[in-house]
Amino acid sequence: GLFAVESDYQRAKSYGLTRDQAYEHIMEYSHFKNDGAIEREFVDESADNLRWLNKHGVDFEVVQISPKEPETWHLIKNREHFVHGAALVTALQEHAEKDGVQFLMRTPANTLIYENGKVTGVKAKDHKGNDIVIHAKAVIIGTGGFGNSPEKIDKWTHFDGKDFKPTLPLNKTGDGIEMGREIGAAHEGETLMLHPGTDGKGIIPLGNIYTMTWQPANMWVNAHGNRFVDETVAFSFAHAGNAIGRQKGHYAWAIFDDAELQHAKNDGVDNGVGVLVPVMTKLKNIDTEIKNALAAKSESFKSASSIEQLAKAIDVPVANLKHAYDSYNLAATTHYDEAFNKDRMWTRPLNHGHLYAVKLMPYHFTSVGGLRINTQMSVVNT
Repeated sequence: GLFAVESDYQRAKSYGLTRDQAYEHIMEYSHFKNDGAIEREFVDESADNLRWLNKHGVDFEVVQISPKEPETWHLIKNREHFVHGAALVTALQEHAEKDGVQFLMRTPANTLIYENGKVTGVKAKDHKGNDIVIHAKAVIIGTGGFGNSPEKIDKWTHFDGKDFKPTLPLNKTGDGIEMGREIGAAHEGETLMLHPGTDGKGIIPLGNIYTMTWQPANMWVNAHGNRFVDETVAFSFAHAGNAIGRQKGHYAWAIFDDAELQHAKNDGVDNGVGVLVPVMTKLKNIDTEIKNALAAKSESFKSASSIEQLAKAIDVPVANLKHAYDSYNLAATTHYDEAFNKDRMWTRPLNHGHLYAVKLMPYHFTSVGGLRINTQMSVVNT
């Protein structure tokens, strides 16, 4: 949240907006589903928070994640073998230990102690099964979201926990949110922030084939073999995930040809996978990955020499896919996409050599929402 808001604020500044206009821009973008007072606090304090983290040993590299955005994303630099969030956690842990903070590992909290309208501690159990009771002046819930719990996704959101998968197995199962709800804490806004992705036999997570699911020049079709969106939505990964997730079966196919394959290999990708695969990365291993996926008869990656063969390979109606393909190539030739008004810069003909299809699935970076708080970040009751 901190980095996303800072990024939105800096992006708004790059458009020549004042701080007040930046705040309005962010509220408009969220469709006013956010708490306006808390959002304002976030905007006003975001830069100070970044400076505070930097002062406490967290180093940043400012990067660009797509051609449409300025360099505003604060990527956490590695600390020895620790990367991303682990680098941030270890830097802060070092400072906390110097200040005398005691860490109890393998001792998950399971209950909040609630007395006279105030949380006064926690109950936990260590790895040996011993009950631990800790009394405290204040308790901070820092257990993360609920994205690794399919059961809570089913229960708390409108998504299907089986089909909408987490990007990483971070063991965030909503423990703190559940503990708060059990003692009467208010909660709100539970949902998921989606993005495109793929998996299957012979496919490497976040590898070269996976990266192709984020490319704007692909043609996307659903289970009916029909296009359903302007594919440049890939530049806004959350929106792309939403578009894919509402299709029949919660999946789609991204189709590209040998020309796009060579472009990704030699020139670099047009769209990065967040900060994990930077924009313009050259996919040097994609030939090997394609060979392995096809050899494994991957259910999520197919290749064919014609659009009719590809339709059979991905099990969509041949007539529908042929119509989508012919219409798309006509749009590339006339520089006008009548169906979805796709930017002509990214509407390239798919008629060079072999055709490839990679299955698009809706993954989520993080869950959103949870316990309701005020502007002092204190949880409020119902």
